Amino acid sequence: MEPFLSSVLPYRRYLLLGLCFLHKFDQTKIVATEQHALAHQIRLIQEAMKEAGVWSNQAPVWIHHYSTEEIPNIWEWLQYIYLPMRLNGTVTKPHYVAPILSPYMKSDPQLNNILQLVIELDSISTTLEKK
Repeated sequence: MEPFLSSVLPYRRYLLLGLCFLHKFDQTKIVATEQHALAHQIRLIQEAMKEAGVWSNQAPVWIHHYSTEEIPNIWEWLQYIYLPMRLNGTVTKPHYVAPILSPYMKSDPQLNNILQLVIELDSISTTLEKK
């Protein structure tokens, strides 16, 4: 047996524990980076909504009785329903939001900026889901 291996062999248990820790640490680091990317993209969307004037300072009454069947106001839904759920991880399987928003675009560059950021969020979400 090699001199190095014979000297390390008694400590193999600790080596394996160390390797397992490093693997878990790497996985935790990846998850944290993914969550950071989502949070950053959501902040960009929120800022764009404020700049476009579609950000609401007060939660509407309808969100307390919201059902998934109809969306009374797409911007309030995005602000008070979808983005918080996406940020908190309660949206278990992200779906594409851009097609839901696209009919509400009125050739307004600021609204198109929101759409572009949402397309990027959809892309990030889809990429993360494939991992």
